[in-house]
Amino acid sequence: MRAVSLGELERATGGRLGYGRPETTIASISTDSRTLAPGELYWALVGEKFDGHAFLSSAVSAGAGACVVSRDHCPPGLAAEPRLPVLLVPDTLTALGDFAHAYRKQFHPRVVGITGSVGKTSTKDMLAEIARVKYRTLASRANYNNLIGLPKTLFDLDESVQALILEMGADRPGEIRRLVEIAEPHIGVITAISETHLYRLRDLDGVAREKGELFAGLCGDAPLAIAPFDLARLEKLAPRARGRLLLVGDRDGLHLEDLRLNSEGCASGTVVDEDARRYPLELSVPGLHQANNALLALAAGRALGVPLPEGAAALRNYRGFWGRLRPRKVGDYTILEDVYNSNPQSLYAALDLLVHMPAGRRIAVLGDMLDLGEHSALLHEQCGARLAALPIDLVFTFGDASRLFLSSSQRAGRDVSRDRHFEDVNQLIAALKQVLGADDLALVKGSRGMKMERIVEALCA
Repeated sequence: MRAVSLGELERATGGRLGYGRPETTIASISTDSRTLAPGELYWALVGEKFDGHAFLSSAVSAGAGACVVSRDHCPPGLAAEPRLPVLLVPDTLTALGDFAHAYRKQFHPRVVGITGSVGKTSTKDMLAEIARVKYRTLASRANYNNLIGLPKTLFDLDESVQALILEMGADRPGEIRRLVEIAEPHIGVITAISETHLYRLRDLDGVAREKGELFAGLCGDAPLAIAPFDLARLEKLAPRARGRLLLVGDRDGLHLEDLRLNSEGCASGTVVDEDARRYPLELSVPGLHQANNALLALAAGRALGVPLPEGAAALRNYRGFWGRLRPRKVGDYTILEDVYNSNPQSLYAALDLLVHMPAGRRIAVLGDMLDLGEHSALLHEQCGARLAALPIDLVFTFGDASRLFLSSSQRAGRDVSRDRHFEDVNQLIAALKQVLGADDLALVKGSRGMKMERIVEALCA
């Protein structure tokens, strides 16, 4: 982050400098008093489970160079603290976005926004690999995709950045629109529309409306919207797209052929462009679904100016990240660790990989899919019915809603006599240690709140 003055902050946020000189500068921002370095600006955010204003004294003790606080949450006397410049704003989260937008406008990279129910982090990281072939590239760290994380990524901008790749997530209405307002993307990619975050987005139409805000808010002289040709609710999203809409995956356009999985579950095949030119594709991450993410990334990379053959070659360097279908060898069996999150579409992709990888026995260890609202029971039952049709030798479930995987798969014809449901994670771990044997392949998958990584770590210990 380049140094900015408190006066710039004041103008960008509409705040009021309660104490301090406008020409005073800061060069970095922290929202966590525990990791704040001396001289950093402390931004006191208010969340559902925390209030950063409660840690202002810790920030002062740590040597904060200034603070941004809400007028309604500012402790009495803080604005008169003689050692600490204080900027008072109506709402600190809104102010963070306003300042991030003002900061982003000082630079001129080509900006790509990526959203979707599944696949957005993989697609973002794949596109970053492609863009680096030609450009100095900045991409969202990890899954910094919300109203806090995206601004933090923007603060890493400087004059050298030519391509900015941003992941955009939402679990409630209005978040994508706000992220688009802050970032002003020129290219937008929607990876998928499926049943996620239904607690607040209500249904598939609500998910589509929210994700469609990316297409509607694209900026620049030649905005480009990119999506799979078979995207759910495409008929409602297409009219909202500002600029050109590019659909990939259909045989008349940019698409993939001859897809196959190697012994490690990684996809390879051929990328075919609109003129029937063919380019080899070889991925280094497991899952056939990753080929679809790669195709979207290649389309966006081409729009940035990276030719398809160079982009495809760059994708060999993409290795994935923690918690997403990561094979882990444990003695003489293998675990597919997919513990970052779970929803119906990502579960189907993981199960597809499980049944297509070579194995002695295939075992599915499945936790609850969370944040599905009133549709939770139905969606768990539908996934259970899908399980019944797959050649999986053993299913262990963990949690509450996940018991529906077993009952519904039984109704669909699966013999569940050896399958088991657990409510205690330690009992589940003990049972797995007893049954896992030579050449077994075990998928461990559940929503983030289920903390399924506890199972993996216990098996690997």
